[in-house]
Amino acid sequence: MHRWDLPRGPASALLLVRLGEEHSVPTGTVLHGTRIALDDLEDPHALVTAEQETRIVRNLIGALPAVEALPVLAGSRYHLTTHGIWGFAIAGSPDLRSAIGVGLRYLALTWAFCDMTVVEGEGRSRLLLRSEHLPGDVRRFFVHRELASIIAFGRELGLAEERLPEVRLRGGPPTDPEPYTRLLGRRVRFDAEEDALVLDAVELDRPLPRADAHTVALAEEQCRRLLGERYGRSGVAGLVRGHLMSGLPDVPDIEVVAGRLHVSSRTLRRRLVAEGTSYRVLLDEVREGLSEELLAAGCTVEETGRRLGYRNTPSFTTAFKRWKGTAPRVYLARVGA
Repeated sequence: MHRWDLPRGPASALLLVRLGEEHSVPTGTVLHGTRIALDDLEDPHALVTAEQETRIVRNLIGALPAVEALPVLAGSRYHLTTHGIWGFAIAGSPDLRSAIGVGLRYLALTWAFCDMTVVEGEGRSRLLLRSEHLPGDVRRFFVHRELASIIAFGRELGLAEERLPEVRLRGGPPTDPEPYTRLLGRRVRFDAEEDALVLDAVELDRPLPRADAHTVALAEEQCRRLLGERYGRSGVAGLVRGHLMSGLPDVPDIEVVAGRLHVSSRTLRRRLVAEGTSYRVLLDEVREGLSEELLAAGCTVEETGRRLGYRNTPSFTTAFKRWKGTAPRVYLARVGA
């Protein structure tokens, strides 16, 4: 699962404020309780926490309870350019398959709150959105916002209306479904068993009109750098990461790491929580990052799993699918390693 709770730039929060203004909701109401001023959001170097953006969403929902289409109205306003270099990497991709792969690899650079996974089979590809980790009162908003933004990206990439994915939404239809069908396309299904976008597999390999290999290569390089900075750890978390990386393939448990840091495991857990992380999240981050490096360096899947401390190859493959949405060998083929 990608780290949805990392601090983000201000563009998304500012977009939500503007949406509120267009519905006559004062800025003060939208930002109530966030400790954010409008001037803060107009500073491109400002940071907004996930908790603050969640509060903004709650304020909007509370101020506009009758606007059922609020999440898709919000999502349709997110453009590829809103996401900066991540958007350039998407736009220059040769086909949808590559665009989705790039998007998921660097999902933490976006404002997405949902986890996303690709599942392929029976000639179809499903992009599943998972939201169980989100608070129940804002879950629907973030799921529908994310889906609407992806559809908006599809239109920007030049997809004709008939090529847009089928949209599956859990929960019943709104009283007025027109904004949903207008913004999400004609193939919207409510009361579905999953929140997902569904495409025929053949659509994934059709060329995109703005493909540019040079742009993608440069954009991905910057995405990797930004992601490294975002996942960079200092403080106690940085020390724990260091012990985890030096300990592999023998994964030290938290009691061992706590002993090396001369604190109790309980104290270590509390300090990691204070820094917004946990031992298991850090172990996952270390393994995910090293898995890409080892595979790119020519290690086999079996060797990579062993060097990361997995008991067997299937266990590593399962973890890799959770990180990247696909098997290691498929991932390598896609990134050209």
